[in-house]
Amino acid sequence: MNVDRYVPERTQNAGSRLDSARNVRPRIRPGAWIAAYVLQVASPFFWRPRKALFFASRSVAKPAEMRIPTRHGPVRCLVYRPPAGAPTPGGAERLPPVHIQIHGGGFYGRYPAQDEHIATYIASDVGAVVVSVDYDVTPQVQFPVAEEECYDVAVWVHENGAAQGWDGERVSIGGASAGGKLAINVCQLAHAGGVFRPCALVTKYAVADAVRADRTTAKRDAKIAPWLQRLVLNTYFVDAARRADPIASPLRDENLPRALPATLVMTGEYDTLAAEMNHIAEVLRVAGVPVVHRQFAKTDHGFTHDLPVATAREAIGLIGEHLRTAFAR
Repeated sequence: MNVDRYVPERTQNAGSRLDSARNVRPRIRPGAWIAAYVLQVASPFFWRPRKALFFASRSVAKPAEMRIPTRHGPVRCLVYRPPAGAPTPGGAERLPPVHIQIHGGGFYGRYPAQDEHIATYIASDVGAVVVSVDYDVTPQVQFPVAEEECYDVAVWVHENGAAQGWDGERVSIGGASAGGKLAINVCQLAHAGGVFRPCALVTKYAVADAVRADRTTAKRDAKIAPWLQRLVLNTYFVDAARRADPIASPLRDENLPRALPATLVMTGEYDTLAAEMNHIAEVLRVAGVPVVHRQFAKTDHGFTHDLPVATAREAIGLIGEHLRTAFAR
């Protein structure tokens, strides 16, 4: 399996053209198309972060909006800057590092502000600039559009650091659920492209295997139900022949340990996606990749975005610890 075909010769030269993945779309059944679209429209109303989950110790200004070029056209990003008094990782003489935050949402939800409580915490208490990516989603696009957009954004962030006031050599990647997979993909594509290497990866209750639609859990009413798994396969990964691709399914990438930097993997005991990410954590450990793996007992999908507060606080605190260690190098 080869990931090189997803890496353009130079990302910045690809911004004016549309990839064939966007021009030639597999056929989606009307019912699945409508269901994904309805969930997409509804996502901002259900995924607003709870006030109780904002743990930043300093006030962070509202994010600036930035359009970053990709091979699929400009992608809107939200940019959170460290406030006055925030830590200065690596010393005050250095530009702040940057963390690329990739939101979740089953590849259909388009609401990057759902991660604002995490972005403001990283900006305030870690001292990093946070770039939150508003990538394209299904049913309007299919695999591998989101993966390529997120990678292209990461390359641009790396290459334009000095002009933007951040350290392009210290770039970390993180995300939850679908965003966790996309964060892994950025590392895979960065490894294949040889342009840069992220200094750290954070992946929370991510999906890692687009082939599977039969995940189980001991919890009867698990959040990632079978119908939702099927909907994602029937809309974003609708081309069944490509689901085993190493970018669609990082779990199946035999070269994955070589591509990943120091990694934080967080899973929930009752999450239907836990098994595949627990597997990846073990693969990394055996391969000698620096990995911190934390499974939260009696938790389901989305524990960094939901009650109880103590669990979310602990998980987000682990993110901060992981990034501080990476940025101090």
